[in-house]
Amino acid sequence: MLSPFLIIGVGGSGGKTLRGIKYQLQLKLQQVGWSHGIPAAWQFLHFDTPTAQDGVDYSIPFLPPQEYRGLVSTGATYSTTYRSIENAHATNPGVHQEIERQLPDP
Repeated sequence: MLSPFLIIGVGGSGGKTLRGIKYQLQLKLQQVGWSHGIPAAWQFLHFDTPTAQDGVDYSIPFLPPQEYRGLVSTGATYSTTYRSIENAHATNPGVHQEIERQLPDP
């Protein structure tokens, strides 16, 4: 019986690593005669700054859109991003306190 798992890649290198792992798993499954794709219990998620996946220089296929979460709009400056976190403080102060101590001073 297969065990469920979730693999998360963070940043560009984390995303490329995740793509490589998923690709290798697909090849292994094909080698043993499995033709139904990746089992639903095996989940992959890539978090990165850009809103769209990058890394076209890496020959492994991109993850499907539902497995990628971009966090910042293209062209956004640090100041803009910092202000958006500051503004979120009004709606959810607990989250802001957890994030704020990780942020460099603008």
